[in-house]
Order: sequence, then C-alpha cells, then structure tokens
Amino acid sequence: MEIPKDYNVKRISEDNLDDFINIHRDAFKSKITVNFIKKKFNTAPIAGVEYIGYIAYHLNDAPAAFYGVFPLYGLIDNKKVLISQSGDTMTKSKHTRRGLFPLTAKLTYDLCRENNIKGVFGFPSPPSLPSFKKKLEWTFKDNLKKYNFFVPTIPLAYFAQKLKVLQNIHLWWVKLILFFYKKANFFEGSVTANGQNGVYRDEAFWNYKMNCENNFACKIGETSIVFKANGILIVGDVNINKKSDIKPILRKLKWLSFLTFHPFVMFCVSPGSVLDIKLIELKKSSEGLPIGYLNFDNETDLSSLKFTYFDFDTF
Repeated sequence: MEIPKDYNVKRISEDNLDDFINIHRDAFKSKITVNFIKKKFNTAPIAGVEYIGYIAYHLNDAPAAFYGVFPLYGLIDNKKVLISQSGDTMTKSKHTRRGLFPLTAKLTYDLCRENNIKGVFGFPSPPSLPSFKKKLEWTFKDNLKKYNFFVPTIPLAYFAQKLKVLQNIHLWWVKLILFFYKKANFFEGSVTANGQNGVYRDEAFWNYKMNCENNFACKIGETSIVFKANGILIVGDVNINKKSDIKPILRKLKWLSFLTFHPFVMFCVSPGSVLDIKLIELKKSSEGLPIGYLNFDNETDLSSLKFTYFDFDTF
C-alpha cells in the first residue's frame, strides 16, 4: 500500500514507546506511562512474538497514528492457534482522513502473517467501526452483551478515578478488604473449560493479565473470580461450570462491591457464552461493542470464539 506524501512508518518497538504515548495522550487524553505500555506489549511470554504494529510519522518524525495487535493463543476445536487482538487504534486529530489507519493496519497484518499469526479479532468503537468494515473487510456477526447490577453503596470508587491520589487510597482499601478473602490462583476460565472456543489461558497468560495494579483475583465462597477495580467492579471471569448456580455468587459479588464502594458489578461477555447463559436468567442485558474478526488464511476461522472481559486488551 502506498504511503501518503509527507509520511513514513516505523514498526513499534521499545525504542519508540514515547511516540506511542504521544499519540495516545492526544487521541484519548490519557495519562499512560512507559512502564504500563511495556507490560502491555510484552506478549513474548504468552505468544512468542511481541511489538506487532506500526507508527505513522509526519514530516520530521512527528508521531501521527498507530495501529497494532497483541498476539495470544486461541483454543479452536481443541487446537491451539496463534492469533491476535486489535487494540489501541488511534490517529491524532490533525492527521485524520489521510489514509493512515488502513495503511498501518495492513502493514500490521502483513507482519502478522510473517510471524505465523492466523487471524485478528477485536471490539471496535463506533467511530472506527465503518473503517474496519469497509477498509479492512472485517466480519461482524454479534455484539458483546453487558450486564450491570446496581449496588447501593457510597460510590467512592467512581469518584476515585478522577484523581490519582484518590485512586491510590481506594486501591489500598480494596487490598485491605481482600485481605479477608481467600486468594484465587490461576484458573482456565468459563469459556474453554466448558468446551467452547476461546482465548487459550495458561499461567503465563494469567501472569501477563494480572500484572496490573487494579486487577485482582479472589474466592467468593469456593468460587474463584477475577475482576478489575476501575470505578465499577468489572468481572473478568468466574470459574463456573454449566451446572453451577450463579445467584449465590452474584450475591457475594455485590457484597464485595458494597464493601469496596463500587456502585455497579458489571459483566461483559459474548452471546452464548456460559456466563451469558447464566446471567440472562437474572437480568436483561444491554448491547456492547461489536465483535469482529479477520482470518488470515483459509484454515483458521475465528468466528466461533467466545469472550469474557478478562480476554480484552483493556483488562
């Protein structure tokens, strides 16, 4: 694909993470750090490859746009397959409509093929959805399903997200509460453990995901859960099987949410996943982001993959 005039591209690496952050802060008004991004791009322990993506630069190496994927393994029909998740698609406002999104995406997909990555999936935001459909030819069949359960508590967790000092105090409080809960260790998850196709999880994947200060795992009764304390209590996954009753688990989750001042317990899952089947009996869901994918060869089909929030690059 031809590079637009006055632009050039470079593969993302540890050497240009500051440029990535420059774009991220402009596009998302974020306050991410180099250490956080290093951890996110460090996918070699879980996939054998890392830093799959490209930064587009304008004129004198001014960072303008980025597209990249995060490699991981999928378990498809009991076969472990190297795939990837699309994440952090972004373009600075001054450089939109220059063709940088499809350029960096297609270069990234070529790099995926060079590294034996068989496909990419993701959950595009509404503004980027048309480009994924028309310019990258992604396939979309379903939307994620969100279940929000209100908890009558003081919403300190929500307000703590506004100031870093309050975040630190709240995280200290969450850790204090969890001191009285049994710690949960690695578990396979509610998708693949129940025979559905999904993201392959081993202890390396678990450690990669849990290397974040606001991700926690504990036991609710005898059931292991993993969640993110992020203004609301977002459940990453529950170690549940098809015969389990989720009602007592949810009651105890609400109690944990109450104690940690989270006003909502939220699940975000694929339609037809085990958690969706359980939760739909308790509450009507709302529509989440679209689930899309692109296969890189005729032998691999990502259409059957099911997800919980633990699989998202934002967890």
